[in-house]
Amino acid sequence: MKALLLAGGVLLAGAASAADITVLSSTGLTSTLEALSATYETRSGDHLVIAYATTGQLKKRIDEGEAFDLCILTAPMIDDLIKNGKASGPRTDLARSGIGVAIKEGATKPDISTPESFKQTLLEARGIAYTSTGASGVYFLALSERLGIAEAVKAKSHTITGGAAAELVAKGEADLAIQQISELLPVAGTELVGPLPPVLQNITVFAAGVAVKAANPSGARALLAFLTSPDAVATIRLKGMDPG
Repeated sequence: MKALLLAGGVLLAGAASAADITVLSSTGLTSTLEALSATYETRSGDHLVIAYATTGQLKKRIDEGEAFDLCILTAPMIDDLIKNGKASGPRTDLARSGIGVAIKEGATKPDISTPESFKQTLLEARGIAYTSTGASGVYFLALSERLGIAEAVKAKSHTITGGAAAELVAKGEADLAIQQISELLPVAGTELVGPLPPVLQNITVFAAGVAVKAANPSGARALLAFLTSPDAVATIRLKGMDPG
């Protein structure tokens, strides 16, 4: 009886210490966090409250005062939050992600192996989907300028402010989706053509920072340690990225 009471006391203590951890995360880590969250919640007893948006949207929300315990943005954005006293340093790099191209499942894969073939594929596409505020979309627009086809690309653009651009391909609204590979892979009805040619590729480093005014700083730090653990690293690779 004493042993049962003791065990019950331990469980109640664990339940009492459980808390929410508020996370603001780039959509680039959506599939990774979805795969890891249940495991973390089971192990820690804490509950993850995760809001996903593009890095640009999240940075704006944080600058406007939105509260968080842990945020996952691009490395330069985390550096900026640390510099401005909104996140504590040092920053923790979690994953490195390249940009890729997706098409409708079963469609003929275009050649994107070289800058010239990639350019030609863009010119021949009837519609191109990308995010207007995401890091990949901002880079893609700048890249189209470099390739000298910005006006042609804009004329056939199908943009979303956040989420998976490949969903427009799955619906038949665009032929190509340009986005982080980690965001292209999970979309049903589409398939990855491959990454951008190496000379045109842009690697985004996703990093994390704990809020200076976090409501649950110890929970945020524990989650951050988990996101750099071997279990998390294996999932990051599975989702099309390299660990930070």
